[in-house]
Amino acid sequence: MNSRKAIKFVAGAAVVLQMLLPVAATAQNDDAGTSTGSGRSAQVRARVCDRLVQFGERATERFQEGKGRMSQVGADLGGRLSERHANRIERLEQVRSAHTERHTERFNLLLAKFQDNDRKEAILEFQQSVQTAVDARRAAYDAAIEAFWADAGTVVDTRRAAVDAAVADYEAAVNAAVASAKTACDGEGDLATIRKELNASLEAARDSYRIAIQSVKSYADMVQELVDERNAAFEAARDAFQAALEAAKTTLHEKLSALVPEGDDDADDDEDEGDDEDVGTDTGTAS
Repeated sequence: MNSRKAIKFVAGAAVVLQMLLPVAATAQNDDAGTSTGSGRSAQVRARVCDRLVQFGERATERFQEGKGRMSQVGADLGGRLSERHANRIERLEQVRSAHTERHTERFNLLLAKFQDNDRKEAILEFQQSVQTAVDARRAAYDAAIEAFWADAGTVVDTRRAAVDAAVADYEAAVNAAVASAKTACDGEGDLATIRKELNASLEAARDSYRIAIQSVKSYADMVQELVDERNAAFEAARDAFQAALEAAKTTLHEKLSALVPEGDDDADDDEDEGDDEDVGTDTGTAS
């Protein structure tokens, strides 16, 4: 069961009480003109008062069941988030390891093209500049990813607390309505009036509950805000990386151009050596 179904289940906890007194007032009025009307009215009242107690107990049981379901939904969601976080981190590390190995091989092949130390030194300096840019990008990505998952956990807790508060208020209002009706029933109050007031109180409680629940953002909406923030951090990290990479390429090209012997065009062979893995905007998402 998802969170929406659990919330709707709780919303129905007091619906059964709406039918508590469907014929009680009519039975009381019909009995008033008979010789045994007083006795039968007393019996009707006794049955109604007993039903109030029974349905009050049923509503309490339904509330408890609904809260148990919502608690389980919240626990399941928290478990899925933790598992997904661990899986995404593991996948990211595998991607990074593969790219590091591949780029090391590419740089070694590039170094092997040159025999003079000056150009090899230029390549090594370029490699260091690229690695510094890669490390900075990875650090920025890691910070954004960890912030996302920490905030996602907070979202789960915050929303759960808001829903729990709405359910607690709803339950308290239903219990108060039933208690008031029971007191009126025991005090010889008019059954038709008791039914009318009880139904009005239950309807008001449900309306307040619906409004409270509707004011709580869905998990999807709350998480989407976090996704947008994380992706903005990713984009900024990529932009900074590209700027650093282009600067390193320019510096390398200038050095190699100054060192390359006439007729040797190897100076431009390494224009793409700075590329590195892009973990993608979906890394760390809760989707």
